[in-house]
Amino acid sequence: MKSLLRTWVRTSVITKGVKGRSNFWLGVGALGLLMRLFDTNGRRTERVALNERLLPGDELLLRYPGKPGRSTRRKIAESRRREAAELEARSRALSQLRAKADRGGFGGRRASKKLNALTSTRK
Repeated sequence: MKSLLRTWVRTSVITKGVKGRSNFWLGVGALGLLMRLFDTNGRRTERVALNERLLPGDELLLRYPGKPGRSTRRKIAESRRREAAELEARSRALSQLRAKADRGGFGGRRASKKLNALTSTRK
């Protein structure tokens, strides 16, 4: 019944809307097209490849065979740019502190703590 109604609406849109130039049926067709474009309920995006119970000590390796989407690639690129900028700022500050220490204008406990904090591997 649903497919029969859908077929009748499609033929009405084509015959009355496109060929007959009825604005109402053109609007119905445009609305149907938009609904079809934005409908994601009927589509299944993931699939089950493995269904096993993991025991303590078992390892699970996940791999994604496809290419990530556009927004994911943008997020990855943005995070890499941000990390590179942070690394560059950190190395610049470290080299400035070392240069100041070499010139002898570096002293005090606070400055040595700052230098030690920058040279440590922790963030």
